[in-house]
Amino acid sequence: MKKIFLILVAVICFGINVSAQEKHDSKFQLCVNVNAHEECESKFQLCMDVNVHAERESKFLLLIENTENGINITSTQGCAFKELSFSLKENQIQEIDQFGMRYANDKVRKDDNLASFRINIKKTKEGLAFEGIEGTTWKKLSFTCPINEKRLIDQNGMKEMLNGQ
Repeated sequence: MKKIFLILVAVICFGINVSAQEKHDSKFQLCVNVNAHEECESKFQLCMDVNVHAERESKFLLLIENTENGINITSTQGCAFKELSFSLKENQIQEIDQFGMRYANDKVRKDDNLASFRINIKKTKEGLAFEGIEGTTWKKLSFTCPINEKRLIDQNGMKEMLNGQ
């Protein structure tokens, strides 16, 4: 009952005016002006700076080749690297992101001009298995991929390979 009474007092006594002014980039100043009606004696203004960051879709495109000793990756979109090769034995896991290979204690790096993703890659008897840690719509992805064959993946999963890829 107390809450309802306070809400009624606020509605009756205060005229609330909200304004937002863009400062720069994605920063805004949000002000709430609460002005009392004649019957009430309170009046105040609350202003705060607000950062607004729209969640950007993370688009990347990777051509994955299973080699005898590891993995070759060619990035055609969304990465700082163009080509990445590393050794990977069966059941061994390697994490990659938009910058290349990652290790357990690596600090997460961001670049607004690149995709933002983290993927674990594991070589299996049947082919390759992926775990989407961040920036993918899939959590797990696996497929057969014989030695020296290539597969194309992006943030949404496996893609059909076109001629010339």
